[in-house]
Amino acid sequence: MLSAEIKDPRGIHFGQHLIEQGLVTEVDVLEALEIQKSREIPFEKIALEMRYLNMKQIYQILTYQVDTTLSFENVALKKGYLRKDEANVINEYISKYRPMIGNILVEQKKIKQYVLERELEGFGKLTKYYQKAAAFLKHINIFSNLADNTLLALSYISKMLIHKAGEIVLKEGEKAEHFYCVVSGTLRITKDNPNKEGKEIYITNIGEHEVFGEACILEGGIRTANVIAETDVVLIVFNRYDFIEFIKNNPQAALKFLLMIIQRLMLRLGNTNKELAFDRREFSSQDEIDNLIDSLFD
Repeated sequence: MLSAEIKDPRGIHFGQHLIEQGLVTEVDVLEALEIQKSREIPFEKIALEMRYLNMKQIYQILTYQVDTTLSFENVALKKGYLRKDEANVINEYISKYRPMIGNILVEQKKIKQYVLERELEGFGKLTKYYQKAAAFLKHINIFSNLADNTLLALSYISKMLIHKAGEIVLKEGEKAEHFYCVVSGTLRITKDNPNKEGKEIYITNIGEHEVFGEACILEGGIRTANVIAETDVVLIVFNRYDFIEFIKNNPQAALKFLLMIIQRLMLRLGNTNKELAFDRREFSSQDEIDNLIDSLFD
């Protein structure tokens, strides 16, 4: 992690992107960040120019700030001198006119101009994906209460997969290391029938904005069901270990979706009980049914 400016789980900003490509060093980016910070327009100056604050208020806020570790912005909000929407406008203005890390690196002769332009194009495509993924995740129940910046950070550890109709997405017995959000399409969930080789027991269908495989977050283990694409599907995928690291870095946000996951699993257990009741004739005893239901959530 390079600095407090980098707040997402992978440390993704353009400087980190250049480091990952082996084009600059961490020291190069740290120096560029320091130059960027020194050229940034002060928050209080913009607040004054936008007439959100006057000189007397700025003096009072600076006086309060002496006795705290809070930033000027945080003191102004805490003491009621600024509203949150006003602070957001100021920060958007500062961000808009902040010197770009790439230009500073070119100025410092750390990279060439043509390299900057090439990498900006690639990074721009990544950024668009992250923004689209974050916008989609907002519609997923377990993520719907998260702030936009948290959703964007979450998108950095995701990837997109496409499966054609009929393709197997997950196979019962495989190691459970990922969970999935459905962007579009429909999938079928089944269980292998232990008494009829090659036969499956239908469990349910899932579609757009639903999640599957999320039990792996709480415990890895193996897959307890098959998931097959009924139609062409687009999925957003999260690696279990990346997601656990995200949870560690975002404990407040994590509590919300972990509670949602537990609630979903409890609800699914009840629904699965009903669906499996239709297939009891396929088994020799009630114990086998109960064991099967239990195995879905091991």
